[in-house]
Amino acid sequence: MSHLQLNDMFNFLQESPADKAGIETRDVITHINGVEIYDTGNVYELLETPEDLHVTLIRDNVQKLVTVRPDF
Repeated sequence: MSHLQLNDMFNFLQESPADKAGIETRDVITHINGVEIYDTGNVYELLETPEDLHVTLIRDNVQKLVTVRPDF
């Protein structure tokens, strides 16, 4: 099972929290707040929080950790 490829799901809007955090549509999201991500099923529930999101992603075969600050 592969992880969530963002270009399959999102077109990030300029100035969105994800854009501000440096997330790109070519990134592959593997975890959000320690929860492993494979599809959109559990992403939306995790995004419904005013808390910072700790996103683990793969870009160019390199794992990165970024923090997304929601606009609440």
